[in-house]
Amino acid sequence: MSDTIRTRAELLDLLAKNVRGGANQPQVLRDLLLTVHGIYAGLLIDDGVTTQTGITTTYTRLLNWDDMAESDGVVAFSQSDEVKLESEGIYVVYFQVCFRDSNNVEYEFRLEQNGIDTPFKTGRKLEANDLGSCMLVGLIRGKADDVLSIGVKSDKPGGSNVIVEQAQMLAWRIS
Repeated sequence: MSDTIRTRAELLDLLAKNVRGGANQPQVLRDLLLTVHGIYAGLLIDDGVTTQTGITTTYTRLLNWDDMAESDGVVAFSQSDEVKLESEGIYVVYFQVCFRDSNNVEYEFRLEQNGIDTPFKTGRKLEANDLGSCMLVGLIRGKADDVLSIGVKSDKPGGSNVIVEQAQMLAWRIS
């Protein structure tokens, strides 16, 4: 039997049956840990020199992510700059970025699910040689094989170059 995230009622029922000898104790304990601990994964940019060129008024995927060392039940793909969900549920998604630019540019970042815009966005206007940061937190309903990514755009139709000092995206299943 595979490990399963269960509702509180299901866990209480299984634990009661386990006391009477009717349930598989190791499986119930694994399900309990998985339910309490959750499923999570993340991506990270922390080299301080990641430059993404050609950011225009149209969203493009934020690139050059690394996998975080820790994950459980959700797959982070730094090669494709995305997080892939492995099971259906409600997820909290955190995104934080610290970035700079040498021009007066406004950047907007958004959470994308399967390449489609979600309601979750954040942004900031940078003055010349400014360093800025922003973050977003959103709740999404995800399905197995859904892909999460971060899109970025600027207010410069001719394009700009954003330098990402540090960024992280974490998807954590909560139910």
